[in-house]
Amino acid sequence: MSKCNRLGPTASSGASRQPHRRRSWAADVVERTPSRDTPRQLLVLTLAVAALCLSDPSYAQSFGRINTALQTLVDFMTGTTGRLLGILGVAGLGIAAWFGRLSYWRAGEIVLGIAIVFGAAEIVDLFAR
Repeated sequence: MSKCNRLGPTASSGASRQPHRRRSWAADVVERTPSRDTPRQLLVLTLAVAALCLSDPSYAQSFGRINTALQTLVDFMTGTTGRLLGILGVAGLGIAAWFGRLSYWRAGEIVLGIAIVFGAAEIVDLFAR
């Protein structure tokens, strides 16, 4: 007498199984039922849209703080601090040349970088016109 197989009759008989068919995302969407949170989510979405529609446009168009921060950064890079950093870069090139370790590619990169930083306003104004 044969014992009963725990896996079921198809596993012991060797019958071929149907391959697992992947369901489309559309079938999953159709079968989904609304949850209890759907009215709450709809209310939150409605309130958010209403808040965006009723907001004062002058607040959305005011970039005062951002402009101030960016202008401070530009002043830092092109002002006295940027000038002193450029002087240090050129002095470093002089020291490297003094010890015979000057790479002309590195010297070109530093000089070109200094020219771009201090000419940035003119370069942008050239393309902005």
